[in-house]
Amino acid sequence: MDTIKEFIHSNSLIQTSTFSVGLFMDLQKAFDSVWVNGLVFKLKEIGIKGSMLAIIHHFLNNRSIQIRVNDTVGVNSLCKIGVPQGSVLSPTLFAIYINDMLMSLPQYASSYQYADDTSILVRPFTINFQFCISTYE
Repeated sequence: MDTIKEFIHSNSLIQTSTFSVGLFMDLQKAFDSVWVNGLVFKLKEIGIKGSMLAIIHHFLNNRSIQIRVNDTVGVNSLCKIGVPQGSVLSPTLFAIYINDMLMSLPQYASSYQYADDTSILVRPFTINFQFCISTYE
């Protein structure tokens, strides 16, 4: 929130007749939908290799889940997708996984990420209200 306030005040949006557009996204089940092989590929692309890559690959691939309701325990199942929720490493891995999504933004747009929350702010632009009105008259 402080970043948004900073952006607004640094560009003097309040004193001018310009507009900004904000897009705020919270990806649903984001950590659960990470394709592990795609993430490993992206880690290689940014230079993670050797034993560090092997440790992360092992961390992501050798996980199992088991559901417990009261005294009833379910079957142990292998977890093939996603990054573990609650892990300190997971937000960073998720950010690496979706980082290239924001690479194609135009120069007049800024993006801010925290875990699965992403904000895209388009810098101030002016709207020619007279043109808009005359177009629909």
